[in-house]
Amino acid sequence: MSTAEPAPVDSPNPTPARYVVPQALRDVELIDMLEICGSATRAAAVLHLSQPTVSRRYQSIARDLDLSRRSSKDPGLRFGDGPYLRLLRQALNKHRWQAGLLRVGCRRGLETALAALPQLQAVELSHHPPVNWWELVKHQLLDGLVLDDTAAPAGFDGPAGDPAWGPCPSAVAVVLALPHRRPLRLLCRRHAPILSVAERLQNTGPWVGSGVGRFAGRALR
Repeated sequence: MSTAEPAPVDSPNPTPARYVVPQALRDVELIDMLEICGSATRAAAVLHLSQPTVSRRYQSIARDLDLSRRSSKDPGLRFGDGPYLRLLRQALNKHRWQAGLLRVGCRRGLETALAALPQLQAVELSHHPPVNWWELVKHQLLDGLVLDDTAAPAGFDGPAGDPAWGPCPSAVAVVLALPHRRPLRLLCRRHAPILSVAERLQNTGPWVGSGVGRFAGRALR
């Protein structure tokens, strides 16, 4: 999460560098981070809270929204699912996109490099097997993934043929570069507000965009 100076919660036009989750939606963010991080301990580290605080807040939210934790469910649904939670998550996502911020997953180590970019909220996914990464995007917990340009991680199965990625069976991939690094690719869910932010990333900050391509299957093309 960004450690930049927070904007007022009621700011009508938040910017990525000054983004802060509205108070009314912070419980949704907590559930999202539990799903993405896989445990209260890891979620607490990302949210800068204590593990007991995260656990207590989750129990309270679960009672209010009639959620139950089920480890047998698909990744992204293990801390609960339901119509009210999905609606609240949509509100949180739309607020974040309006501010020009994308929440993305990445391998361990990339989140450090990506922390300098106010447009990306990067969460490392090393505790999830790569085959599960797309599930987190499909369930709208992540807006996309940042991967090394050479190849997808072992076991990673991309969005080819997945209707959650829109009418085209491939996701949009924005090619990005950082100084002193090999190129990276930001793979985005095919959704207009997400793509709008991703395309702007090519021309802002230290990023250098080398084009927009497609991602399909297991290899980056």
